[in-house]
Amino acid sequence: MRNGRPPGPPPLDHIALTLLHALDTNDDGNLDAAEIAAASQSLKTLDTDGDGRLTMYELLLPPRPNNQSAANRNTPHSTEQQFGGNETRQAVTQKTSPIPPGVNGISVNISGGYETDRRDGGRPVVLIAAALKVSSDVFRDAFSHVHPATGGREPEPAQVRLNKQALMQSLGPYGITNERLDTVSNYYRYNGAKGEMWRTTPASAYAKMQDGKVTEIVITNPGAGYSTAPTVTIPGMTNLKLKSTLSFGADFAKNGSIQAIMVEKAM
Repeated sequence: MRNGRPPGPPPLDHIALTLLHALDTNDDGNLDAAEIAAASQSLKTLDTDGDGRLTMYELLLPPRPNNQSAANRNTPHSTEQQFGGNETRQAVTQKTSPIPPGVNGISVNISGGYETDRRDGGRPVVLIAAALKVSSDVFRDAFSHVHPATGGREPEPAQVRLNKQALMQSLGPYGITNERLDTVSNYYRYNGAKGEMWRTTPASAYAKMQDGKVTEIVITNPGAGYSTAPTVTIPGMTNLKLKSTLSFGADFAKNGSIQAIMVEKAM
């Protein structure tokens, strides 16, 4: 792999899935007349660097999770599958909100922030645990009693019941109900093998400037779904090191959001 770009031509099935997710704005798995008419505008959502063209690298990026087809969202999954796939996803640089009129500022680039612990098989355990109001270690211990089906197969119904029972035996004492477990597992469910990502909301921010120096980083959208602190940079200011911190909690809309962005030091 060179410069983050996989060698050779991209797989056609991945490109087709990426394009469908971009064009199918109502998530019904089909392209109607209105969606076809708006295709040129919809395709712009894939232009992650805003240069007006689509590269093979951009077509290889995971489809946006909020564009999963309705059929995929409603498909029943086993308990272990509901908690995600087996690979870490790589985020792309996010575009920022416009700087308010009259403010001397510069756009901030926010990238990454979706890494997972090697122990977790691609599951965003830090987000799942926070949504369940337990520590990551508590959830890991509970999940260690689950026995997924091998070879990517669906587990037998009896095994699904045993897995759910094992999870509830470990998590029930923490006040977690079966309903809450299902809600959280469904929310963070994704299939990494299909290029999907768990649900995320990109963050955005800008830097206030005075006399050529950064005086403050203003977060215009804290985002959600970050599992690790994303990298924050300011174009043209490579000597400036910024540090982001995250906030986790039971509210899906705020779980894994950026709490603050600070100037750590000038290189």
